[in-house]
This record gives sequence, C-alpha cells and structure tokens, in this order.
Amino acid sequence: MALSMDAFSVALSFGIYEKKHFNYMKLSLLVGLLHFIMPLLGSLTNYIALKNIVISGNKLMGLILFILSIDMVYNLIKKEDFIFSSNKLFLLSLSVSIDSYFTGIGIYGITNNPILSFIIFSLISFCFTLLGCYIGLLGKKYFRRISNLLALLILFLLSVKFLLF
Repeated sequence: MALSMDAFSVALSFGIYEKKHFNYMKLSLLVGLLHFIMPLLGSLTNYIALKNIVISGNKLMGLILFILSIDMVYNLIKKEDFIFSSNKLFLLSLSVSIDSYFTGIGIYGITNNPILSFIIFSLISFCFTLLGCYIGLLGKKYFRRISNLLALLILFLLSVKFLLF
C-alpha cells in the first residue's frame, strides 16, 4: 500500500482538475501497469541499476511533478484549461511508479515469488489511483471556486517534498 500512496495523492489532484472520467480510468490503468512493469525492470536490472543511477527516484518524481505544476500555473494564468494529453498522463503515471522500480531491485530479498508481488502492487495501485481520482472529483464539488488552485497546490507541494526531502 505504501507504494500506492504517491499515486493516491497525485490522483486527488488529478480528480480535482480533470473533467473526463475516461481519463480517470486511463490514469489508473497506466499507474497499475507501470506498478507492474517498473518493479519487474528493477528486479531484472538490480545490479546495473544500483551501480549506475545518479538521481534518486524521489528526486526524479519531484522534478516531473514540478514541471507539470509549472505547466498548470501557465495555463491558469492564460485562463486556459490544462489538458492532460496522453504524454502528460504517461509522465504522471511514470512519476508515481518510479519508486516501485527501486522496490523491484530488492524484491528477491523478501519473496521467492516476485511476479505475484508485482501483480499485487499493480492491482492496489490501480485501485488507489481510481479512488483518489473520484475523491478529488468530490472535493471539486465542495471547493468549486478554489479547486484548480487546490489541485495545483497538491502537485506543487508533492514536488517540493520529493525534491527536498
């Protein structure tokens, strides 16, 4: 569940900002899929990855979220809707799935059946992301006027958290 909490937090922001329910499912499926693929890649490349990675997963996730929040500010200032294109959805999904790559690196230390673990990561992340989107949508109904600023604030604060801590 811990791997899914980043996805849940970002999905809250996404649910507040995004209007299309289809994109909730797209984001959730992408996050779920990447929470399977990333630890699998981590387990396959554990030696190479530990030796050559120069940036931590949290720093990379913070950078991606920061760039997305800057883009949202730009669109807010221009009074345009922020559009979550397929590329932005993928980047958002990837940013919350990077930590599962590092989990995959050490997975063999805790289980003999990593594929089952990856499937469980994937399903839980899918559910938490979808739940976050719909809770964000409910929040938008109650905080209608400030919902876009709230979504932006959540993304920005998450980016700062991962960049600095």
